Amino acid sequence: ERAQALIAKQYGKESAAMAAVYMLQGELYEDKGELDKALAAQLQAVRIRQAVLGERHVDTAEACQNAGNTYLALSEQGKALQMLERALKIRLATVGEKHASTALVYDNIGNVYHSKGEYD
Repeated sequence: ERAQALIAKQYGKESAAMAAVYMLQGELYEDKGELDKALAAQLQAVRIRQAVLGERHVDTAEACQNAGNTYLALSEQGKALQMLERALKIRLATVGEKHASTALVYDNIGNVYHSKGEYD
């Protein structure tokens, strides 16, 4: 939270730097098992990255992917799938079908279907 205040003062509350802070906070909360706090931070990162960088930016895709994985950890498969499909759409448009980061999104989507017991 101290870093949040410093970054907000230096770069503004709606900056790419602030989104990066939220991403890191989300990771830390997730590592601690505080998934609700992790998701809140990740959704802030999604919102800011979309506003600052646009919907078709790889960093926006990364934020969507992290939020999608946290939704899955919270057993919210529908929301996880929505967020991961959004990340996939961005990845396909920016880095293409054969990029490793696109493959990872496909893997994450597969994890959602697996958690739902849908194997076809």
